[in-house]
Amino acid sequence: MDPMRAHAWIFLTVTEEPIALTDMIGVADALNHELPSHEALQDSLGWLLANGFVAKEGQAYRYTEKGARLRSDANEGGGARASWSRVEKAFAQIAKPKQADAEITQEAYAEAVKAYEKWFRDTYRLLTGK
Repeated sequence: MDPMRAHAWIFLTVTEEPIALTDMIGVADALNHELPSHEALQDSLGWLLANGFVAKEGQAYRYTEKGARLRSDANEGGGARASWSRVEKAFAQIAKPKQADAEITQEAYAEAVKAYEKWFRDTYRLLTGK
């Protein structure tokens, strides 16, 4: 996946209130029917942090004022795919984007994926009786 597209995908998983990595993975799956890789999360969150769109609070992430404004602008109708496209276009216009390391360990990523998969299975069973 193109880096700006991946950054936009991960950006859309964040909220104004701190959100845990497990929940971000779930939102990413809902948006794209795919779990982001450890590398995609690390790269995109690092990029988003370095460029001032998200902030880290403990082990969670939230929008900064800049990120919240972009998310609000991106949500101007058309659904999730339209929002994703708007965010991707906004990111592509950044002249010299910065990059940083989000410092997500492989272990933290694996734990978050495992927790999300358990939640998904439990919810599926609850809804379908299977």
